[in-house]
Amino acid sequence: MDIRKYLSAGYFTPNVSRTEFTKVNFILHLSSNLLEMLVSKWDCNYTYQCCHC
Repeated sequence: MDIRKYLSAGYFTPNVSRTEFTKVNFILHLSSNLLEMLVSKWDCNYTYQCCHC
């Protein structure tokens, strides 16, 4: 599955199956959560604060 195909189009084409749509949404959701977690961890270390004690 090529996720760039969907992202470059800017929208999900109607012929995409429901499971594939959910899969892509899940992957995007997961990666954004991971990114957020990494950023907040870096922010905590950077500002010398203990966020997750």
